[in-house]
Amino acid sequence: MPRPRKYVRDPRTNQQVDGLSLHKATGQCYSLIQDGQRKHWGADLIRAIDDYRSSLKLHPFRKMTDRECIEQLVDESPEPGEFDEEAVTPEQIKRVKSKKLVVNNEWLATNPQTRLGIFLNTGKMPPEKEEPKPKINPDGIRTLKQAGMQWATDKIDNQPVKPRTTKDYLANWDEFVTIARRHSITDISQVDKDFIRKYRTKIKSKANGSENYYSNRFRRVKAILRHILTEHDVANVSDERAGYIRDSLRMLVAKVTKAPNRYVTKDELSALLAVCDNLAATNTTDLEEKLNQTKKGSSKYQSLVSQIRRTQERRFFGIQFRAIYLMAVNCMFYPVDISTIPIDAVNFDNGHVHFRRDKKDVVRVGLLLPATMSALKNWLKFRSDQSDKLFINSEFSSWQTKSLGCRIVDHRQIAGLVDEQTNEHLNQGTLTFKAFRKGGYRAALHDQRVDQYTAKILAGQQTGITDSYVDANPERCRWAVESIGKFYGLKRSSS
Repeated sequence: MPRPRKYVRDPRTNQQVDGLSLHKATGQCYSLIQDGQRKHWGADLIRAIDDYRSSLKLHPFRKMTDRECIEQLVDESPEPGEFDEEAVTPEQIKRVKSKKLVVNNEWLATNPQTRLGIFLNTGKMPPEKEEPKPKINPDGIRTLKQAGMQWATDKIDNQPVKPRTTKDYLANWDEFVTIARRHSITDISQVDKDFIRKYRTKIKSKANGSENYYSNRFRRVKAILRHILTEHDVANVSDERAGYIRDSLRMLVAKVTKAPNRYVTKDELSALLAVCDNLAATNTTDLEEKLNQTKKGSSKYQSLVSQIRRTQERRFFGIQFRAIYLMAVNCMFYPVDISTIPIDAVNFDNGHVHFRRDKKDVVRVGLLLPATMSALKNWLKFRSDQSDKLFINSEFSSWQTKSLGCRIVDHRQIAGLVDEQTNEHLNQGTLTFKAFRKGGYRAALHDQRVDQYTAKILAGQQTGITDSYVDANPERCRWAVESIGKFYGLKRSSS
């Protein structure tokens, strides 16, 4: 007869977790699914227990395990000391199982306040409570799933947003709804602090320390739920309950964005451009000669191929980032502008730049300095891809804003620039694209002929001027751009 399974115990309650066992060789917790195969839940005992319980459709009672059947047979034996456990037959176990059910500890652990839960824990059945009367407006929006669809409809009707934004919000909301369903929460009225706390823990555990991962989700979930509670009647939710739910959402604390009031200095920009020039000057001639003299397939051959690829990538980034840094100052670009600007947004005859930024459809216009124009021409001359984006990563696809920021960190370290840390673990400092933008704005206003409206137009800020006027007048920014070039001492780069 096969050895009976042993189940783990929840260290928080010291109760047995029925159905979840520990594989000692690997340290992994597992359960058995219908076909007898093992489903593993990981080596983290607490997380494995919670995830396993969330997957169950629990019932207050369950059948006895083989081990429990054997223990009962031992207890019922007239001479327990002489009872041979090894002699127990499958028929005896089957007979015991058919006669008796036992309390399901998993159900009891998650339902301690129900009438049956109280009875099983205390032996006393509490008096039956009267069915609560429905609260105000029982016919309003009821489920969390309905809330997401209603939010999307409201945004389309009243304040149109980009499809990409709506998709991101609804994806994070669907994740919220899925987690809620695992905790038997489907209606908005059921949301409470206990669930919000569990949701927060789940998302932060998946974030692996990434503040952006959980911050974006928390902001979007709060925005949707607050919108529904404010703009619509929700089934069975009174004003007091709505206030309680809003108060619960305060536990979803997103990161506080640090916006240091600093700008990139002339020396810092020169140092970063020098790093780009050094990277751009690298070549693979020597490595290729060694490669031609090395036997194909050997470990040395593979090593040389890797070195050539890394060298080519350094040159790729060096040529490109000289143009990126100059554009960031010259046109006060954010990473989102750098990652989305198309090639045809630049007129290489007169230096005019005009396009509409994704997401909020913001009009961006500019006028390129000779140094920026030269760097862009060198970059486009170097490229061999077919992408319509002005700037691309090494895989020839659009940049992610986080990846652009990481490149600044790398180049800052190569240049030996000391920078104030804002995130010690991620090695992030205050020298960001925001500092380039701040530097360009400050440098533009150094010329007294440049008014604040012009600087705002170049920065893509709201001015009250119509988009068509802004888009048609990049020449208005000439004095501002020339002031930026003079402030940073920018000269035409070598071709």
